[in-house]
Amino acid sequence: MKTLLERAKPELKQAIEKHRQSFPLSVEVLENELSKNIFVSDVPFHTILDIKGILRSNNFACEDHQVWNYFTREEA
Repeated sequence: MKTLLERAKPELKQAIEKHRQSFPLSVEVLENELSKNIFVSDVPFHTILDIKGILRSNNFACEDHQVWNYFTREEA
């Protein structure tokens, strides 16, 4: 099965890359967390908040969407 980092949609990947320039350590921690998890429900709450903050800072309306919408579905 693919990790969340591998399943991240282009919008999220783009937002993470933009965030990397200003906050490289924060992005490293986020990518580490996403690379070791397969299910969004296994991601710590602080990581979910980081994802929402990154999306919000890149003008994505994450309040109207759930974080799991920024990952592709793993097909069985």
